[in-house]
Amino acid sequence: MEEPSKTPPVPPGPLGGYWRIVVIGVLLAGTILFSQVPGGSPFGPVRAAFTLSFLAVAPGLAVMGLLRLDDLLLELSLAVAVSLALGTIVAMGMLLLKDWVPSTGLTLLAVFTAIGAIAQAGQVQRLKTRNPYRQAPAE
Repeated sequence: MEEPSKTPPVPPGPLGGYWRIVVIGVLLAGTILFSQVPGGSPFGPVRAAFTLSFLAVAPGLAVMGLLRLDDLLLELSLAVAVSLALGTIVAMGMLLLKDWVPSTGLTLLAVFTAIGAIAQAGQVQRLKTRNPYRQAPAE
């Protein structure tokens, strides 16, 4: 039988592997917090920045974080592409159903993103509790 590898486990990265969840949480919280701000107020540009950043990054980061790719640049570029694709799919679905309400689309994407972030938190927790050095069975 093979002996288990004695190489140390790969470190989980910044924030202990939770960095994607922190980015998603900040963007989601900012989007929800500023969603009630009217566009003409002084906080209108901040609202637009949070909402556009959320739509461009967060849904894709929720999906890509579950895949645990090794290349950060690849993961971030795919996160942007997946976010834009998911936003387009939601918008097309609302158009096909003849129910165009942008706030509903934003809510759908926020719920999808929150589910992905919760799944990532569970995945990170399982990876942290896993023992990388398993003992070989005694013969």
